[in-house]
Amino acid sequence: MIYRRRILLVVVMLGVLASFSLQNATQAQTEPAPTLTASPSSDSIQLSWTEVAGAARYTLYTWWNESTGWQQIGGDNLTATTFTHTEITVGTTYYYSVRGLGASDEAVSGWSDYVSATLSLTTKATLTATPLAGANELSWTEVTGAARYELYTWWNATVGWQKIGGDNLTATTYTHTGIEAGTKYYYAVRGLNVSGEAVSTWSDYASATPTATATNPDREVLVALYNATDGPNWWNSTNWLSDKPLSEWRGVFTDEDGRVTRLILWRNLLTGPIPPELGNLSNLEMLWVSGNDLTGPIPPELGNLSNLVTLHLSWNGLSGSIPSELGNLANLSSLMLSDNELSGSIPSELGNLSNLYSLYLDRNQLSGSIPSEIGNLSSLSELDMTDNNLTGMIPPELGNLAHLRALRLQNSELSGPIPPEIGNLSNLYTIELQDNQLSGAIPPELGKLTNLEGLHLASNQLSGSIPSELGNLASLTYLDLAENQLSGSIPPDLSKLSKLTNLNLVANQLNGAIPSALSKLNNLHTLWLSTNELTGSIPSELGSMSGLRELGLHGNNLTGSIPAELGNLNLDTLFLSKNQLTGPIPSALGNITSLQILWLHENQLTGPIPPELGNLVNLVNLKLNNNQLSGSIPSEFGNFTTLYELFLSGNPLTGCVPAQLMQIIADHETDNDLDQLALPTCAT
Repeated sequence: MIYRRRILLVVVMLGVLASFSLQNATQAQTEPAPTLTASPSSDSIQLSWTEVAGAARYTLYTWWNESTGWQQIGGDNLTATTFTHTEITVGTTYYYSVRGLGASDEAVSGWSDYVSATLSLTTKATLTATPLAGANELSWTEVTGAARYELYTWWNATVGWQKIGGDNLTATTYTHTGIEAGTKYYYAVRGLNVSGEAVSTWSDYASATPTATATNPDREVLVALYNATDGPNWWNSTNWLSDKPLSEWRGVFTDEDGRVTRLILWRNLLTGPIPPELGNLSNLEMLWVSGNDLTGPIPPELGNLSNLVTLHLSWNGLSGSIPSELGNLANLSSLMLSDNELSGSIPSELGNLSNLYSLYLDRNQLSGSIPSEIGNLSSLSELDMTDNNLTGMIPPELGNLAHLRALRLQNSELSGPIPPEIGNLSNLYTIELQDNQLSGAIPPELGKLTNLEGLHLASNQLSGSIPSELGNLASLTYLDLAENQLSGSIPPDLSKLSKLTNLNLVANQLNGAIPSALSKLNNLHTLWLSTNELTGSIPSELGSMSGLRELGLHGNNLTGSIPAELGNLNLDTLFLSKNQLTGPIPSALGNITSLQILWLHENQLTGPIPPELGNLVNLVNLKLNNNQLSGSIPSEFGNFTTLYELFLSGNPLTGCVPAQLMQIIADHETDNDLDQLALPTCAT
């Protein structure tokens, strides 16, 4: 087959040369063709030819590949009669031909007979192999021009030759580990240049037989973990304590030397303490044992794991303090200790973890203040200390965390002001500081956080006015300032928050009118302004907010009538109670067929109850009590098949209670105050 291919190659090449000869026949040529010779050297092919009288220069061509065809080399100004061809591939045969050209580029000779040359590798490394306990030590001489080396081994005819050392072996030594004692291993090596081409032949074979394998120290550590955490009752303990390689033990990953690099046993029913022996896994990069029933302290010996990148111990029952030794883990990028029973203070040494990307200490029993050293974590993106017993102020140094995206410190006992330095964290997408004891004003600097999507400051002791600068938060979808001591009016600038879906200002001391500009918030789903000191009427413009699902305005000092335009909404909840609203209940409210809760109690509403309210077939809770409503209970109230609360007392209602309504109340055990009306049941 190879012989037939060579014949084909020569035929194709001769055809091309024939075309060259035909071209020569059409041109005037006064001199015979030059005589060309080609001589390969160590890294090039040297070409020389006889001089052609009258030739001002020469044109030189080479051919080595059918698809590429003849290619000119040496350029258009080749005046010498020699040329060194260097851009060549070892083992490839190159064919050459040359002719002379006159001063006007006319041919003054024919093409030379073609010659060929092949560059062959002649150098090779000298390889030696020395047996060790459980390994073979390999070394070889350096190869000139080698950017890296390719190393292979053979020990079994079935397996065949296997590459070892990877694709970036630049050293001239290698230790072959993880091999079987008493088995003879053969080796060969060669050099490759930066393009991956061979610059030497394969070395002569070298062989070595390793002696008895040294015990992998990591095996003893894993046995200690198995015994300490009730291994027999793990959910999956495949191959643990067997003679199989550690890499075949469930959840264990090793490097080519058999050392443990990752230990992933999350949600595997581990119970009991974490053994301190884990600190001896010197090659460990990931320890992931979240979602088990581990108890007791975190061993300080884990601080010895200098290669550790990921430490996930979340969702266990670990107790005691966080070891300060964890601050020694210079390569750590993720530390997750969430959902345990850890107590004591947060070690300031955690501020040494300059590569830390995420820090989760949430849902523990940690106390004391947040160390200012946390502000040194220049790579930190996620910080979560939610649901602890932390006290003291939020360190202004947190404003140094330039890469921080999420700041979660809610549900502790933090006090003092919100540091204005938080406004420097331009990458933040959520701030969650609710349920603390923070005081003082909301920093207007927060208005610089144009990437912020959620601002949660509810249930604190914040005072002063709502900064109009919050209207600059173009990405904000959730604004929760409920249950503080905020005063002043609602800034109309909030109407610029075009992406806002939830606005909660409940239980503050806000006054003035409800800005009609809020109706511009077309994406708003929830508007809660209840339990403030708001005055004036309900803006009819709110009826244009087609996306609104919850509207809470109760517990204010609102006056005037209920706008009929509210009947255009698709609400689930409408709270207008405990105000000073007057006039009749608009019959248009009966158009809100999605309504489930309607509170209009404790106002000064007059007139009859609109029968159109009977269209609210999804109503679960209806409170109209303590108004001045008159007339009878509409028979349409018999449509309330899902009703579980009904309060109508405190109104001068007359007539009788519809029998169907009474049946619904009996069937659902609906909480009601109809007995206070002292009205009979209507006849069926």
